[in-house]
Amino acid sequence: MYRNQNGKGNNYRDIEPFCGGFSYLINYYVDFEQIPLQNLVSMNPYILVADDDADDRFLLQNAFQEEKIPNPVIYFRDGVELVEHLYKQQNDESLTPGLIILDLNMPRKDGRQALKEIKSNPDWRFIPVLVFTTSEAEKDIEESYQLGANSYIVKPSDYTKLTDLIRSIRDFWLGSVTLPRRSMINQSL
Repeated sequence: MYRNQNGKGNNYRDIEPFCGGFSYLINYYVDFEQIPLQNLVSMNPYILVADDDADDRFLLQNAFQEEKIPNPVIYFRDGVELVEHLYKQQNDESLTPGLIILDLNMPRKDGRQALKEIKSNPDWRFIPVLVFTTSEAEKDIEESYQLGANSYIVKPSDYTKLTDLIRSIRDFWLGSVTLPRRSMINQSL
C-alpha cells in the first residue's frame, strides 16, 4: 500500500491534479458539463483506466506522469462507471478513447463483463483493451483473449517495472499503432 507523507494509506481523492504541461484527470468522476471532454482530447486520444484499487490507480497516475504520457487519462473504480462513460460519449466519434486499461477483479461489473460489453458493441470493439491484473491464472488469460482483449498484462511487482511497462505501452499503443476511424468500420458492416 502506498503511504502518504503522514504515514497513512493513500486517499486517492486527496491527490492534487498534475499541472506540468500535460492534461490528466485524476478524479473518480468527471463533470463533463464543467470540463468538456472535447477540450481534453483535442490533440491526443484519451485513455480510460478501470481499476477498483486506489493504490494501483495512484501508481499508474505517477507512472503516466513520469513517462510523460501526453494523453488525458480518466480513471474509474469499476466496469459500471467505465461502460456508463462510453455510452455517454458514444454519439461523438471524436470522443472515442484511444486505449482502455482494464482490471479484471472489480465490484459491480468486473473486467470480464466490461470487456464482453465493449467488444460486442460495434462502436467500441476496435478500441484496444489491455487487461491489467494481478491474476496469473491460465483461465483468466484464456477467457480475456476469448472476450477480445488486445493484450493481457500481469501487474508488475515493483514501480520500476511499472514505469518500464508504461513506456512500452506509450511506444507501442500510443506511438506505433494506427487504428481505424469508427465511421470507417461501421460503413463496412
